[in-house]
Amino acid sequence: MTKSYNKEKEVAIEAVTQACALARQMQGQLVALDIVNKEDLSPVTITDFSVQALINMHLMRAFPHDEIMGEEDALFLRNPQHVTIKRKVIEQIEKIFPGTPETAILDAIDQGGSKGGPNGRFWVLDPIDGTRGFIQQEQYAIALALVENGKVVLGALGCPRVSVQGYPKQGALFVAVKGQGTIMIPYDTHEKISLHVSQSAELIYCEPHTLSQTHSHALAFEVSKKVHASPHPFRLDSQCKYALVAKGDADIYLRLPTVGSSSEYIWDHAAGAIVVEEAGGKVSDMQGNPLDFSKGISLSKNTGIVASNGFIHERVIAAIQSSMKNRS
Repeated sequence: MTKSYNKEKEVAIEAVTQACALARQMQGQLVALDIVNKEDLSPVTITDFSVQALINMHLMRAFPHDEIMGEEDALFLRNPQHVTIKRKVIEQIEKIFPGTPETAILDAIDQGGSKGGPNGRFWVLDPIDGTRGFIQQEQYAIALALVENGKVVLGALGCPRVSVQGYPKQGALFVAVKGQGTIMIPYDTHEKISLHVSQSAELIYCEPHTLSQTHSHALAFEVSKKVHASPHPFRLDSQCKYALVAKGDADIYLRLPTVGSSSEYIWDHAAGAIVVEEAGGKVSDMQGNPLDFSKGISLSKNTGIVASNGFIHERVIAAIQSSMKNRS
């Protein structure tokens, strides 16, 4: 008997919808002091911490025995030098969960310390996927997924700035459950719209932002020519690229690593991958292998990412391999 995941889906929709509303508000009020650099020099904002606290608190209340893997932790906020940032995070969460102690909020952020693995179940959260896009008032996503025994079984992908045809207000939530398809919930109406990938012969591809240092735009362009895709791709930050494929605005998403790039983190792909697959598409690495979410925090067994409408997938993989062979 197939598991319904009804409660998990309901909690995920509520948590990510509330987090998207908070992120939209905070993006509109973002100032320079709200942006800091972590030890690896990657940017993080008070919104990253606030969203992780908010979603983790929802999960902890509904599923107290589930582990959570989150991109952030509260070590930065616990440093006395960053008390101003911490106060802003606490202030945002207290508006939603009045009376919550500071320690409980910081502990909720730290609850995202799961290392994953092949057994049991855990949630995977990227509180603000595409922080650069968020900072620049462009595309970003809030990505939550549920992994059971190394397989993604549910994904909720909030895209607050994605345009939805026929709806004047930007933003939608994309939700997928294994075996149940993908739905889109526009912020305008909250109606649930079933999605299916495009079957168009006029191929459009999307890829990471022009400023990305870990994606080979040149290789992607070469591949696009081999499969006769449009030479004008969508370039944007975050897992919103998966959303574009799921709703048929793009037919291919390419993430082809540059030399020396490290493995992808699973929180950057888990929610988006199931959203595309349940909409009828296909997701693999650049060799055509399924993504393996059972190896901890990274996709260490996979190189590159290809998401497509499915029927073009093998042609894209063949084009990648041909281009790589010519380069060697």
